Amino acid sequence: MSFEILNIDLNGRIGKLYTKSGVLETPYFFPVINKNKLIITINELKDEFKVSGIMTNAYLIKKEYENKGLEIEDIHKILNFDGIVYTDSGGYQILRYGKIKAEPEDIVEVEEKLNVDIGAILDIPTGIKKDYRIAKESVKKTIENADKSIQKIVRRDILWVGPIQGGVFEELLSLSAREMSNKGFSILALGSPVELMERYDFSQLIKMGVIAKANVPSGIPIHFFGAGHPMILSFLVALGYDIFDSASYALYAYEDRYITAHGTFKLNELSYFPCECNICSKYTPKELKEMEKNERIKLLAKHNLYTIHREIREIKERIKEGTLWDLIEIRSRSHPKTFAAFKELARFAPKIFNESPIFKRKGIFMFDQMSKERPEIVYLRKKEIGKIEQKCKRLILIFIEEDKLSNEIVKKIIENIKLDEDKKCVYYLNKYFGFVPIWAYYTSPFNKIISPEDVLPEEKIEEVINHLVSELSSKEVEITIIRDKSSCLLSEKFIEKLSLEKGIKIKNKIDLG
Repeated sequence: MSFEILNIDLNGRIGKLYTKSGVLETPYFFPVINKNKLIITINELKDEFKVSGIMTNAYLIKKEYENKGLEIEDIHKILNFDGIVYTDSGGYQILRYGKIKAEPEDIVEVEEKLNVDIGAILDIPTGIKKDYRIAKESVKKTIENADKSIQKIVRRDILWVGPIQGGVFEELLSLSAREMSNKGFSILALGSPVELMERYDFSQLIKMGVIAKANVPSGIPIHFFGAGHPMILSFLVALGYDIFDSASYALYAYEDRYITAHGTFKLNELSYFPCECNICSKYTPKELKEMEKNERIKLLAKHNLYTIHREIREIKERIKEGTLWDLIEIRSRSHPKTFAAFKELARFAPKIFNESPIFKRKGIFMFDQMSKERPEIVYLRKKEIGKIEQKCKRLILIFIEEDKLSNEIVKKIIENIKLDEDKKCVYYLNKYFGFVPIWAYYTSPFNKIISPEDVLPEEKIEEVINHLVSELSSKEVEITIIRDKSSCLLSEKFIEKLSLEKGIKIKNKIDLG
């Protein structure tokens, strides 16, 4: 087994990926490097950033060594790096330039000679082409390349990566993911998102990510090619993606662009650095602007990489404590494009997060109506937790604001009411589910929901009462109301509505306080 899952929240997982050069903890971001254009040196990556794995391009190394008439040697020796090396195949060059001078068998041979730890086979990227025929051909060719590569592979100590193509076409993405899943690859990778990343088309990325992941067995680690902006990483991890890569940290630095978890800024737009990394703590934007260009690029690249790594660490912590959804909600409000991505994710949430842990150690934050799509709340909706039992002939309804309820008050209420029916006939008013069985008050997530609504508005209470009436099969049900006398949660007006307008018999009314 090359992949071990340790923790899960939503579909995000912390895992261990075992390679011949070491163990990689996922989610993991591979900084992409070109050994001839290093902005941050290998030693700096190892010492300052504690990088355990880097990504480079097998095709470009092949070209360079052929042009120089040199024999290909161990990539760890070439880079002076004893960690995990992952090589891309040249697919990105095909996406950019249309073709390369290499066959899939050539790339496998090169990667084996390089002694890589993780090697991607040569794919034909779909990109975001709107032409279905061209997209279909890219999927067909990638599958053919996979079969040719598998026949060529000799070394089984390398983790081989099967790319998934299909672009924006759901049918093709699904087909490609299923085909690649059946070929025995150690890792699968969703290809062609780079152009969407560059356009900030995050909602389309979510659609692609959901479709591809749905057709991949859960035990296989999956890579999201070219995802390198912290704005969207938490979303992609939540979908179940484990590995990411990009040269964005360096490419953005060349353009004087400064990455944050909330967006990207031009250096000349900044008066202050909203960050405390080693670079931002030492320099001001003005000082960086006045530096010699190469030095400025290096420092900006370092900051950008620090920012990406910080986001990965926060995502891991969120998975551990079960609050990944909260992080996504926070990130979603940072930019209209991430908000669009969140709406897309929330649309899929009830279907794709059905195995997410329901019971959490920490409180469940409910920000607004979109928070209702978080798995814990969806689970309770499916359980019809707010549905009144039809067998109840006697209902006891507790109208006390939840922040005033306590274990002691609930216990006292139960002890002082002589129940001649099952305890499920005792309900209290919950902000999000209406009338909830009193036993649920003691359980997660009911006792852990934290929301901005301290008091239910009158229109919401009326909505709950109307729902109650529609739930009751018989108007002969006797109702005892317990309310907080000092609260306006249930006024005389609403009691009158129940008894007069709705025809519900109020047997008793108990005022507390």
